[in-house]
Amino acid sequence: MGNPTLYYYPQTSLSAGTVGLLEKVDFGEAISDIQIQQVSNASDTVSLSGRASRTTWQSGLSVRLVLERFTDDALARDLYSFESHARRGKHFGFARDSAKAVAVVPAGAPWDRGTTNISGSLNIFRKWESAAVLAPGDTVHIQSPAPKSNREEATVQTWFAPTTTSSLVLSGGLRYDMPYPAVLRHRDFFPVLFVPESELNRPMLTHDHRISWTFECQAVLYPGWSATLAEQAEQFGKDTAAAESGGSLDDLIRVVSGGTPSDGKGSTIVPVGHPDDPVTSYDIPTHWRG
Repeated sequence: MGNPTLYYYPQTSLSAGTVGLLEKVDFGEAISDIQIQQVSNASDTVSLSGRASRTTWQSGLSVRLVLERFTDDALARDLYSFESHARRGKHFGFARDSAKAVAVVPAGAPWDRGTTNISGSLNIFRKWESAAVLAPGDTVHIQSPAPKSNREEATVQTWFAPTTTSSLVLSGGLRYDMPYPAVLRHRDFFPVLFVPESELNRPMLTHDHRISWTFECQAVLYPGWSATLAEQAEQFGKDTAAAESGGSLDDLIRVVSGGTPSDGKGSTIVPVGHPDDPVTSYDIPTHWRG
């Protein structure tokens, strides 16, 4: 079993030799609380005949992380430094248990309603935690992309990842169809988070006479990340220098833009123009900002 851990890539100069070098913040103790809330952007229409319909755009999750009254000064320094990264609108990941930092997308047989045997990719974030695995009894979250944005939770019976794919057996059949790029992840692993602008005037790290510290971070899970990061898993930078520099979340993430009709077609993926682009350019609906 691992500890709660933050994962992020500090911005650095090309000449520093640390481009794409992963930074980890190991909390060293159990986190006090995680609150997860579904957030959506939709509009309702009622015709003259009285028939109602709903148009739904992107939807996602709001995540609140809390570690109360800890006394580790070194951890406080790490979190203080991390806050600078998060306040710039940069992406980061969080795992309640670093040994469960696992996320996979469909590979092979489709993930259809009633399916219990899941065939998926290898762990997308294996560069972060090479030994991370799912075990019998683990709760996983499965979500399909917009516009349906179906979500459900299941329990793992078995997990096997021998070579290029992973195989899971769930405790019960899926309730919804989950087409690619649906994603299955450990329920308390949030790979691509950002802090919305509504939180910028509230400190993440507070203290009681510097005797004890409290960390509270309100973040949003970035939508559509699985569509591109799954294909770039080998490009992620590790937390130790390698022969070739790796990529960061902000380098590798892409924007899903354009219309998304009900058949799931019509979307295009375009690169973010510059790693310092503000998060407001990522087409996040303002409805999510609070």
